[in-house]
Amino acid sequence: TIVCNSLEGNNWGQEQWEDHLCFSPGSEVKFTVTFESDRFKVKLPDRHQLAFPDRLGHSHLSSL
Repeated sequence: TIVCNSLEGNNWGQEQWEDHLCFSPGSEVKFTVTFESDRFKVKLPDRHQLAFPDRLGHSHLSSL
């Protein structure tokens, strides 16, 4: 399962779970993250896509 979440201050937001896994332990994984105005779109190696809302705005990003 892929879990997406946002950390604001010391508080985690609501988790978004994506029950799709296309990689295995020890494998190298390349994926693409597209920053849109209100969300992130993630394209996985098998072309599956998921979206996660940009809860804090791009200027607040310190890690991904």
